[in-house]
Amino acid sequence: MRKKRKTKRKKRALILVVIVSIVIIVVVMASYQGEQGEQRPTAEEYFEISGAAVGWPSELRENNTVLVIKYLYFNLTAVGGDAHEVTVNPNRKYMAETVDLGNMTRGEVRWVELVIPDRGFLTTLEEKQFPIEIPIFCEEAWGDITVYIPYP
Repeated sequence: MRKKRKTKRKKRALILVVIVSIVIIVVVMASYQGEQGEQRPTAEEYFEISGAAVGWPSELRENNTVLVIKYLYFNLTAVGGDAHEVTVNPNRKYMAETVDLGNMTRGEVRWVELVIPDRGFLTTLEEKQFPIEIPIFCEEAWGDITVYIPYP
């Protein structure tokens, strides 16, 4: 008789442990899915670039359809909110040095100077403008912003 009680208690305890484990797994999976569903805004939504200009020596080539850029300057504004650990990272595309801007408050404007060493960066004329993609990262957003340099 005692043996039956012990086995019943063990079975109940085992069932309880299994149920609690399943509940914990379901809760963890649901919270993980919630985190995955939250999409960060793109850099294009979170920042604005204005006043873009190229510095000397920049040159036009191939019948004025290719612009060689060695220096690129622009204003970067945080328009989507405060931005933390802001980095302009042209290194992955143009071999230029990364520019760390630190934290920016909403509406704050920072002047950015990019130096593209060696042969510079080539961009091809599109609809009377030269497009340049600038990779920008922060804790709140990341991605490329396309800057358009007008045809001189």
